[in-house]
Amino acid sequence: IPHKAKLESLPGTIPPLQHLPIGCRLGPRCPYAQRKCVQVPERQKVKDHKFSCHFPLNFEEKKNDCAS
Repeated sequence: IPHKAKLESLPGTIPPLQHLPIGCRLGPRCPYAQRKCVQVPERQKVKDHKFSCHFPLNFEEKKNDCAS
């Protein structure tokens, strides 16, 4: 997604607080959801932005280039 591009909205409706999904709250509506999303994602911070997502957009993890 290009910087400052408009994000698409997720399909479906927001569930009531009494019936929130297990794990990631957006999991059932997210096009990137996978099995891992049934676990609550850790809160992460990049610069001044906080987010909780297993598969955030435009985010690359630093990979360890060391061989095991």
